[in-house]
Amino acid sequence: MLEKLKLKLLSSILICYFKRHQYLRLNGLVLAKFESVFSPKYTVATRLILNYLSKHVPERRVTADVGTGCGVIGLYYAKERRGFIILTDISINAIRNAKENARSNKLTSLVDLVVADTLMPFRRNSIGLVLSNPPFLPIKINERNITIAAGENLETLRKLILTANQALKREGLIVFTISTLSGIEEVKEILARNNLKFSIKTCRRGLFDRICLIEAVKQ
Repeated sequence: MLEKLKLKLLSSILICYFKRHQYLRLNGLVLAKFESVFSPKYTVATRLILNYLSKHVPERRVTADVGTGCGVIGLYYAKERRGFIILTDISINAIRNAKENARSNKLTSLVDLVVADTLMPFRRNSIGLVLSNPPFLPIKINERNITIAAGENLETLRKLILTANQALKREGLIVFTISTLSGIEEVKEILARNNLKFSIKTCRRGLFDRICLIEAVKQ
């Protein structure tokens, strides 16, 4: 009962927060955040991935940012690495948002933008590194909460991991975030079933949970 209450409160807060059109500065990027696109400002999950990239930035030939939203993770990777990256999102509005931010930060030549459901359109064994701050709350998906809800059975996370396993090259990496409210043990089982050897790199406290950064390697 307590977990359900936490989920209800957290989803209500986030939905209200993400509705607004915003402008923000984050890690050297100046970003517009369109209405109903996920906002990276003040979110623990985004900060964990940006901190990871500032220290580790793995050397991989082809990199994809899945569920890019306004583009913050992929554009930060492009800026720091001066390396090419593919930004994907299921939302056309999010891709338009990321495109505007790529242009305003003079990173257009380093990114491709693709409207896609996870990595479903990508060829097998074609990607070296997948970055993602996916929707991870285990609640039913609807139009209002699609940027934060993974489905009651974590359908979105399952699809991300399955398609990452298919698209990643051998020894390719997926780096993504989850919440303790998602059920970390269940996520570990999904990774193991998809031939991905995982480690929890770090965790930080969120509003009603802990957010963890997962790094998994395709075997």
